[in-house]
Amino acid sequence: MWCEKGLWLVFKLRKGDRLVIGLVLLVSAFLLISLGGRRKTSYHGLILKVKTADGEQGPYYLASFKEPTKLQFKGPVGTSVLEVSASGVRMLQSDCPDKVCIHMGTISKPGEMIICLPNMVFARLVENE
Repeated sequence: MWCEKGLWLVFKLRKGDRLVIGLVLLVSAFLLISLGGRRKTSYHGLILKVKTADGEQGPYYLASFKEPTKLQFKGPVGTSVLEVSASGVRMLQSDCPDKVCIHMGTISKPGEMIICLPNMVFARLVENE
């Protein structure tokens, strides 16, 4: 039932209404906790695989990098520098003309890649099996 008190409309809750609201809140909290934990999966078992004009380099296990480390790879255009840490990989510097690979940002999940096409450097994260 709706009652009017000044400008506020107040809904009078019955016992059944409170029970339904409580159950909805309980189910919502359960789903938030159970499904929310899955999104925060840590990928400590990630491996960085790098392919260059000279062939495949690595594998580099991300969990083994306690501090950010720079890895240099030579290509046809010059040198590309990847910064690798336990939290992810990013292209720090490259001698390619457009620098698209640098603007790709940090990769941190399986299947993500950084590609420097002019310098023939392909960095990919895969899960450790």
